[in-house]
Amino acid sequence: MISIIHSLPENWEAQLEYQLLLDQTDRYRKKAYICSPCSDSSKKAVYRNIRAARFYMHYAMKELCFTSRAPHAYLSVLLSDMMPAERALALRIGLSVLEANDFIFVCGNRITSGMRGEIEHAARLGIPIWVFHPDLHIDVRKIVTRMGADKRLVTYEPQHPELSMSAEELFGMEGAKNHA
Repeated sequence: MISIIHSLPENWEAQLEYQLLLDQTDRYRKKAYICSPCSDSSKKAVYRNIRAARFYMHYAMKELCFTSRAPHAYLSVLLSDMMPAERALALRIGLSVLEANDFIFVCGNRITSGMRGEIEHAARLGIPIWVFHPDLHIDVRKIVTRMGADKRLVTYEPQHPELSMSAEELFGMEGAKNHA
């Protein structure tokens, strides 16, 4: 499997961090919350998911001109997903960050329990939801309607297939090297 990482500039993660410092003062730039998998079956897979969340943020910044936020891309370094109290704290922080966004982008090719909670929260708040993977569009609409929200909050955006790719598709095994 060829990884997409080879098509990114060498300093893409530094560009992302720089974006976080600059774009937060731009009142006119739309903000997108990145909703993507973090939890997984191994430490390597979690690390790949963190890198994927950062990639989605970078893509949203460069290609869609959004200020993007993915708390799990950084909180996972500080709080352990394996410890229930720390996972609960990270999820609460994530939901608080979500509230300060104009959109939620559902990225990747599956919905985890944490993502479901974020989608439900966005539905309660009436935040528009963009879905990039065709198989997830219907699932997200079902979650939104179960919350009593209008399914028109959910938009399928097929023109950005990179945001529908899983961490494995984005990075192959490279994203997990030396992180056992």
